[in-house]
Amino acid sequence: MGIGYFLETVMIRAALVTMLFSCVALAQDPAVAGLKAGDAVPETFRAFLAADSRFEKDSPKNRAKKMHDLVTDNGLNPVLVAFVRSVPAADTPAAKLARRMSELVETYKPERLGGFMIFLTLDKEYQQEENRDPKAKAAEDLSAQLQSGNVPFGLAAKESAATKAWGLSDKDEIVVVYYNRLRVQKVWSFAADKLTDEEIKAIGTYVNGELKSKR
Repeated sequence: MGIGYFLETVMIRAALVTMLFSCVALAQDPAVAGLKAGDAVPETFRAFLAADSRFEKDSPKNRAKKMHDLVTDNGLNPVLVAFVRSVPAADTPAAKLARRMSELVETYKPERLGGFMIFLTLDKEYQQEENRDPKAKAAEDLSAQLQSGNVPFGLAAKESAATKAWGLSDKDEIVVVYYNRLRVQKVWSFAADKLTDEEIKAIGTYVNGELKSKR
């Protein structure tokens, strides 16, 4: 990695720190409302990367099977992130969403669209979770089955300072956020079994509309 990469990382972290100071009250408020369009990305989000095939195994950027913050990783690029409270499985709406996210990331590679899915299925932080290995294996297996390795799958606690800062209610099974330059553009929230094929199509249509116009 060259000096340019490190300078970009420093700039991104500086922008995130500024946003964190402006949103510290939100992060400390357990009743914080969900994100809305126009909000700054409230906080970084560290997770255990159960599956990530974006880089070669010997690349210094490869963080698979490690704790990593994908918000900082994507920097100022456009990002589509999904927070999911259901267990990773192939016959779920989340799996269909992940497949669509993977297609979008591939289509908009020139625009540097990033995507990642965080499964909020841990009772504790990853290092303290007793059942972390089977949960990580389930996410890894789903990624392999879907062939969606360009959309990293992460594991994180059901409740944490980060979930509070991002306004992730336990009443929502899936929350999808599209942001660009660390500014929220669109948020979709779905209760259990409410994410339909039509809704997934609508998410894709929105992202197409945002990024096709920039070509």
